[in-house]
Amino acid sequence: MIRLLLTGILCCGILVTSAQHKALEKYGRVTAGKERTSVSTDTSRLISDEKIYLHMDKPYYAAGETIRFSGYIVDPGTHQMIPGEDLMFVDLIAPDGSVASQVYRPVYQGKANGTLEIPPDAVTGKYRIRAYTHWMHDGIQDVCFDRPFNILQAEEILNHNYIEYDRMMEFDIHFYPEGGHLVRGIPSRIAFHAYDESRQGLMIRGIVVDGTGKKITDFNTGHDGMGSFSLLPEPGEKYYAYVEYEAYEKVFILPEPLSEGVVLHVNNLKDNHVLVMLKPSPEYFDQEILLTGTSRGITCMKQKATLNPEGTLISIPKLIFPEGVCQLTLYDQYHFPLTERLIFINNQDLPEVALMAPAGMPKPRKPVDFDITISDPSGKSISNAVFSVAITDARHIQKKTEEESIVSYLLLSSELENHLHHPGYYFHQQTREVKVNLDLVMLTYGWRRYNWKKISGFAGPDQDQLQSSTSVILIEGTAYLENTIDPLVNGNISFLSMDDRFPGFWLINTDEKGHFSFHTGLFPDTISIVSKSLNAKGKRVNTDLVFNKIRSVPASQQDYQRFPIRIEKDIPGYLEFNRQKAFEDSIYNFDERVLLSEIMVKGQKYFNTNYGKPDYRLEVTDEFTNYADIFQMMKGRVAGLIISGSGINTQVQIRGTANITADKTPMFILDGIPLNNPIPESITGGKGEVQAYGDGDVASMPISITAMQGSLDRTSLNAVLLSLQPGEIEKIDVLKTMGSSSSAFGYKGHNGVIIIYSKLGSGKLEKRRTQGYEEIRLPGYSMVKEFHHPDYSQADDGHIKPDRRITLFWDPQIWMNGKDTVRISFYNSDDAEKFQIEINGITGQGQPFYYLGDLNQH
Repeated sequence: MIRLLLTGILCCGILVTSAQHKALEKYGRVTAGKERTSVSTDTSRLISDEKIYLHMDKPYYAAGETIRFSGYIVDPGTHQMIPGEDLMFVDLIAPDGSVASQVYRPVYQGKANGTLEIPPDAVTGKYRIRAYTHWMHDGIQDVCFDRPFNILQAEEILNHNYIEYDRMMEFDIHFYPEGGHLVRGIPSRIAFHAYDESRQGLMIRGIVVDGTGKKITDFNTGHDGMGSFSLLPEPGEKYYAYVEYEAYEKVFILPEPLSEGVVLHVNNLKDNHVLVMLKPSPEYFDQEILLTGTSRGITCMKQKATLNPEGTLISIPKLIFPEGVCQLTLYDQYHFPLTERLIFINNQDLPEVALMAPAGMPKPRKPVDFDITISDPSGKSISNAVFSVAITDARHIQKKTEEESIVSYLLLSSELENHLHHPGYYFHQQTREVKVNLDLVMLTYGWRRYNWKKISGFAGPDQDQLQSSTSVILIEGTAYLENTIDPLVNGNISFLSMDDRFPGFWLINTDEKGHFSFHTGLFPDTISIVSKSLNAKGKRVNTDLVFNKIRSVPASQQDYQRFPIRIEKDIPGYLEFNRQKAFEDSIYNFDERVLLSEIMVKGQKYFNTNYGKPDYRLEVTDEFTNYADIFQMMKGRVAGLIISGSGINTQVQIRGTANITADKTPMFILDGIPLNNPIPESITGGKGEVQAYGDGDVASMPISITAMQGSLDRTSLNAVLLSLQPGEIEKIDVLKTMGSSSSAFGYKGHNGVIIIYSKLGSGKLEKRRTQGYEEIRLPGYSMVKEFHHPDYSQADDGHIKPDRRITLFWDPQIWMNGKDTVRISFYNSDDAEKFQIEINGITGQGQPFYYLGDLNQH
C-alpha cells in the first residue's frame, strides 16, 4: 500500500519588499562586510569558541577495557591549539542515551589526555563518547565532540546472544533543493538522502511525477544513500516522488517552489576555481547582488554582480579559502540573504607524515624503533607540532581508512549537523568520484535555509559566566543543619584544604535555601578539606553538606538501544583473544594498568620545618581551651609578640622585625598553607562574603575567594584565625626576622612568621566532627591510568607473565619542540606479527595531519 507522506520542510517564499525588510530589521540585518555574515538556522555554531577532537586508541572496545583518549582543543577559526588552562569533560553515553560515566581532565595549551573505564558488565551496543569544555557547557550540544562506537560483551557475542545486524525496514528520504529552495520556471538541482532509522544510507530507486501522474524523471541512490536529479518546476504544479526500497514503497511530496527568487548552482569539480551560476526570476532581472564566501567564521571573499536574465556566472579562485567547509551566501541589493550553499575546499596543502621503520617485524620482546617526520607539501620539515600515536596488533584491531580522523573531523564532520558515516573516505583518495560524493554531502548533510523565527529567538550563553568558569572546578552544594532537612539559611562556611598537593582556603556564604558555590583551581583525584559552619547569628553549628554532581551537557534523546550493530568478521577473534588475555592476567596476578598518583600515605601529617629551631614555641595544652580565640591565647605569652585591639580588628606585630611596608602583619602559615602570601592576580576566583565574630564584635565584609596560592588581607586573615578553636591547635611557632630562621621564607617573612599546627593537620584530632567542623573528601579532575610499556632490557620478575598486548604503544601527546624527527621506541609483544600505526596531530599553524598504515614481517 502506497502512503502519502509529506517530507522535507516546505519552502517559505521570501518576498523582497521594503516593508518586509523593515519588519525584519528587528531580527538584526545581516551585513556582508562583517565576519560571520551568514545567520543560518545552525546558530549555535556562531558562538562556539572551541573545537574538540578526541583520538581514541582503538575503534571499538570489549566490556571491562580502558578507553584511552588524546584531546585536542583548538580555535574554530585558525585550528590552532588554544593556550592557557581549562577543564575538559568526557562522557560515556549508553545506548539508551543516559550518561553512563564521566571524567574531567585539565587542559593545558590545548591538550587534554585521559582514560575512561568501561564497566565489565556493559552490554553489547552502540555507545557514544562526548567531549566538551566550559565554553560548550551551557546547552550548546551541537558543538560538542560526539562519536558513536561499539562496546562488545564477549559472552554475548561469542554465545551469539545479540541482535544480528540487519537493515531496518523503516526508511526515510529527504529532498534538498540546491541553495535552499526551488523557483518556478527555473531548472534546479535537487539532492536527496535515503536512510534507515540509524541513519545508515540505503540503496533505493524512484521516479518523480507531476500532479497528473506523468513521469518527469527517475533517480536512484549512489554513495551512502545520496544522489541528485534535475527538475524544472512549472507554475501551479506539484511534484511527487515514488520510492522503492526492497519490498517497500512510499510516496513523498517534493518541496513546493517559490513564485520568484534566484536559483544558485555550483560546480566545485574544477581543480582551481569554483563556478557559481545564478539564475533569477524576472523580478530580479538587472538587480545588483552580493556573493560572499565565509570559512571558519571569516569572510574570505565578496563579489558584486548584476543578475542577467540568461544567468550570471561567477568564478572564484579556491586559493583564497582555507582548507575545509566554505559557506557561499547570496544577498540582494538590500543585503538581505536570498540563498546559501556549502562547498568543500581541498587545496591539498595539508602536512604529510613520513614513517621510517625497520624493514621487518622484530622478534618477540625485542625493541622497535620508528622515526616520524612531519613536512609540508613542498617537503620542508615541520618542527612545531603535537601528535598522538597508537600502535596496535593488527591481527586483532584494524581501523579502516574511511573512519574518522582529526583531519576529517576538524575540516568536515564538525561543520555538519548530523553524524557523517565514514568521513575518512572523502580524504583517502582524490578521485572525481570522491569529489562528486563529497559535494553531495555538502548538498544533504550541509543543506542550509534561512529561518528568521528561529534566528530571532536565539540567545547564546552568558559569556561572563563562561569566562569565569574556565581554568577552574565549580563546587556547588547545599548545607543542611545536621540530621535535618532544614537548610543553613544565610550562614557561613569556611573550607580549608588539608592536602599538600593543592592547598586552598575558601570563605563562602549560603543563601536563603542553604545553597553555596565556589570555584577552585584545577586539582587531581580527590583532596581532603575541612569545613566549619556558622549560622546567621555567628554560632557554630553542625551541618550536613550535600555536594552537587559536576554538571554535564544533557544527553541526546536519540535512543541507540534500537540500533543493531555490525559484528565484523574479526570481532569474535578479538573478543576471544581478549578473554584469554584477561584469564592469563588473573593467573599471574598482574595488572598492567597502573594508576598514576595513586600512592596515598595515611596517618600523621608533617609540614616543612626547614627553618630550624623557632624563636618561640607555644605548646597548646588543655588549659588553653577556655580562651575565646587564638589571639587571647597568644597574648602575653610570646615574648616580643604585640597584640592590640580585639576581634576582627585585632592587630598583630612582632617587635624588632625589619618592616619594609606599611603593613606590619607577620606571615601566618596554617598547617603548611600560607594565609597571607602575595600571589599573582590571575589566581583569584569568585567573590564571597565572610562574617567574623570575636569579643562580641561582628563584622561582615566582601572578600575574594582564592586558591591558597592566594593571599588574604588583614581583616580577612583575622576572620580565618578567629574561626580556629584553641582546642583544635597543637602548637604555634614564632619566627622573628633579625638574625633568625625566618629568613628561610625570604622577603615574605620580613615581618616575621607565625606557624600554626592544628590537630587536624597532625592527625591528633580523633573525632571527624566537632562543633561546626566536618572533614570532607572533595573530588577533583580524574586521574589517568598509565599505559604500561614493558622494558625487557632490564630483568624483572614480572616478565614471566605472557605478553599478549593488543595496544603495543600509546602516547597521547608528543611535542616536536623544534625537532625535525621524533623517535618512537617500545618492545614487541610475544606474538605480534603485524602492526597498525595511527597518528593524529596538528601543527603550530593549525594544520591537522593524519597517518594510518601497517607494518608486517612479510
